Amino acid sequence: MNKAAFLKELRDILAGKLPPEELDDVLSYYEAYFADSEEDEQAVAERLGSPASVAEQVLKDQNEPPEATPVPQPGKQKSRAFLPVMVIGGTAILALFLYFLLFRSDPSGPVLLPGQTAGSVQTPDIQGDWEGEVEPFTKLDISIGLGNIQVEEGDQWHLQLINRGWDSRYDATQELKYSQDGDILSVWSVSDNIASGQSSPDVRVLVTVPAGTVLEQADLSLGMGNITWDGCAVKGRLQAESGMGNLSVSAPVEETTLTSGMGNITLDLAGSQEDYTWDLTTSSGTIRLNGETSESYSVSGGQGKHRLSLTSGMGNISLQFSQVPTAQPASTPTEPAVSPSPAADITVLDLPEGSTWLAVAAAGSEGALTVQW
Repeated sequence: MNKAAFLKELRDILAGKLPPEELDDVLSYYEAYFADSEEDEQAVAERLGSPASVAEQVLKDQNEPPEATPVPQPGKQKSRAFLPVMVIGGTAILALFLYFLLFRSDPSGPVLLPGQTAGSVQTPDIQGDWEGEVEPFTKLDISIGLGNIQVEEGDQWHLQLINRGWDSRYDATQELKYSQDGDILSVWSVSDNIASGQSSPDVRVLVTVPAGTVLEQADLSLGMGNITWDGCAVKGRLQAESGMGNLSVSAPVEETTLTSGMGNITLDLAGSQEDYTWDLTTSSGTIRLNGETSESYSVSGGQGKHRLSLTSGMGNISLQFSQVPTAQPASTPTEPAVSPSPAADITVLDLPEGSTWLAVAAAGSEGALTVQW
């Protein structure tokens, strides 16, 4: 059975038994599971089991709280029974993110971060597109309900906010706001109820810093969307999380925590593996360390002073170091050095005619034996 046949049969079985949005989440997850697997579609389908058995497990577990889901122990064989459980768990995680980040009420006054003062905070409401230069900063804080976040290197300090349309399922829209106080740049969203029926949203936050910039701290939070961090170094803490979305970081970083309720996490670290310790955990997906795939749901290692934590409820995890210690080749025994023996004196024996003689030379002797009669 190929992917298309598997998904069609699964949809037919679950149609009418799950809310449409939840059914879409389940099907989207299994479609991504097929796409991310290194096996062919038939092998993946056989490993998952029949669509009927998968549907049965989904329906059985849909009312169980995520806390009741057993966490696989490291080293144990993965089981397809965990897949539908984590689909429901990921949906619950997503709902929590959306509730907190998307539908929180607009505060009566400006949102102040540690170190900010009311007089220095700017809070323009961004509805549509906005972009412009910003003052240099060392700390970045972004928290939006829906959209994509991208941080990259360029030739200037620049911020671009794109906020177009909305998904009618949520019957709401969001306003983007930003503020800058000293070395802190903040961007956040606030929901605002409007009539439904608008198009799907195109919401993006693009932050550009000059090449070679080193930030002290960055905190990125998303209810739904992808986070891409490319190039900019962080010498302090980098923390990024998304309820549903992929996280991709390629930069020199130190203390780093990346979390996704449902999505893949990739960290390409420009640094030496010997400087880090790491904890990689997924409840449903594969873990790759320096290109090597692990059969475990949890991989820990390293003895360095900087800690990396990558966690996904449903998704693959990849950690790649730019500098990996090479195994030392086994030493080859060498022949002991032998100093030339000093030339031995020649010994001459004069024997009577008809005599019997025996000459013995020590092993390794460089001398010569001459017999005359």
